[in-house]
Amino acid sequence: MRQEIIKVYKFDELNEEVKDKVLNDHRYREVDNEWWYENDFLMEPTKEEMDRFGIVPTPGYAILTYKISSFDIYRSRYLQLEDIEIENEDAFMKLIEIPVWLRPYTYCQFSNKRNYERNTELTIEFDYPDGDDIPEIEEYLKFLSEEYFAQAERIFDEMMKEALNRLTEQYEYLMSDEAIREALIANEYEFLENGDIWR
Repeated sequence: MRQEIIKVYKFDELNEEVKDKVLNDHRYREVDNEWWYENDFLMEPTKEEMDRFGIVPTPGYAILTYKISSFDIYRSRYLQLEDIEIENEDAFMKLIEIPVWLRPYTYCQFSNKRNYERNTELTIEFDYPDGDDIPEIEEYLKFLSEEYFAQAERIFDEMMKEALNRLTEQYEYLMSDEAIREALIANEYEFLENGDIWR
């Protein structure tokens, strides 16, 4: 009978050279799955923006819900969303700066439900009482609709850019030594002396 003793190490017990090897071996560990799928609050305004627009966040609820259909955080730098729904219409109207007096008569919807593209996705309509019967009001509402749509488009484009920045930051963190080290330690991995995972 032959008996062998195998030394097993926790990550912090490995020497520095082996630690570097382990980190590089597991570099893509946290981004191999759909790490980006559940980013429910990616499109939320910052606290400063909420304060500026007078938006009170509802804990656990987002202003917009959506699915991330595709993105590129490096070469092309784009983000595409689908199934966009407005969950908090009042907060959304504050965000796109619809005046208080007009909000009760405003209807906003992301109607295409596929990918956000300029001038195709967001619909803003005003249903002012008797507006259809008075040409001057109808013309004025049409003017407002165009004005606030252009404004909403600019604001939404900025939200998309900020969301892509947040997605990039999240990816870069998941690829960092710090995140990989935390994941290995939290999952209580054990290693052989050469850095291979024990079992």
